[in-house]
Amino acid sequence: RRMVECAQLKVRHLKQEEIENRKYKSENKSEATQKKGEIKRRAANKERELKEKIAIEEIQNVQKEKAKRIEIRQKRNSHRRQEQSKISEADMKYIKDQMGNRNTSDISPDSGVIVSLSAESTNLQLTEAQIKMQAQQDAELETDQAMTGDSSALSSGTSASYTGASPETSSTAGQGMTENINISI
Repeated sequence: RRMVECAQLKVRHLKQEEIENRKYKSENKSEATQKKGEIKRRAANKERELKEKIAIEEIQNVQKEKAKRIEIRQKRNSHRRQEQSKISEADMKYIKDQMGNRNTSDISPDSGVIVSLSAESTNLQLTEAQIKMQAQQDAELETDQAMTGDSSALSSGTSASYTGASPETSSTAGQGMTENINISI
């Protein structure tokens, strides 16, 4: 009988040890699974954050490049306007000098009429040159604003700018555009 009790005790102990062993392995397995899951989750988060960061940097780079192109275009247009303004000034000065030379060299009884017509023609040429220059500047400004998305500033001053008047005085712009030249003989 004692042998049977010892055998039963041994079987019970073996079963307990086996249950403990299974429990230990199960806990280790669940911990390992949790660790693997945590590692995967962290890796996925880092990968997502990295992709977001790269996407943001790419967007910023595109915006910087666009801003730089717009800045370069605006500088170029500004330089062209300055150059055109200087050319127009030189043309006007040349025309006025030519008028002055005609006034001093053409002294005859009917030269007053010729000089008067010449002055009117010169004024017309000056006005045409100003209109062309203003139209070119408006076209460049419109292009700049189209690139930057701002077209509100152009609409108020465009119609008046072709006449050389401010928007407030554009209704009277067609009146009195000629320059009076008095020549005494």
